[in-house]
Amino acid sequence: MKKIISAINDLIEVIDNRIKGYDIASKETKEFDLKNIFHEIATKSKKLKKELIPIVLKYGGKIEKGTNDSGKVYKAWMDIKTALTGKNRKAILNSCEFGEDVAYSIYKSTLRNNKFPSGVKSVIEKQKTLLKIDHDKIKTMRDLAMV
Repeated sequence: MKKIISAINDLIEVIDNRIKGYDIASKETKEFDLKNIFHEIATKSKKLKKELIPIVLKYGGKIEKGTNDSGKVYKAWMDIKTALTGKNRKAILNSCEFGEDVAYSIYKSTLRNNKFPSGVKSVIEKQKTLLKIDHDKIKTMRDLAMV
């Protein structure tokens, strides 16, 4: 049970950092299409978090901050803030893609390194798929961005 709680708390921390990163990005960018996509991803991330919290509670845990991979994820999203100060579209999208890469890899390793009950596993797999879709959307936008 403790391992499940810890793993889900790690994912909540990933999602929290994703929310913060995209909230910052949507507020800071002046480009309408980026503002919309960042707001959309932040909103989706809040829904993902709402799916994870009941799992922790169901297994007798509490929501914790500062779990294993949070430093790496936080660094990825702070790179977004740095890119925003330069207002360079490609740099902003590069940083967002890097953040998505980190989040996705944490989801993959969480699934690989843990044995979850089928209901929990299906929630995590569904979320991982949604993260991949968002990653690919950001990557496509980045690839189309002018330098």
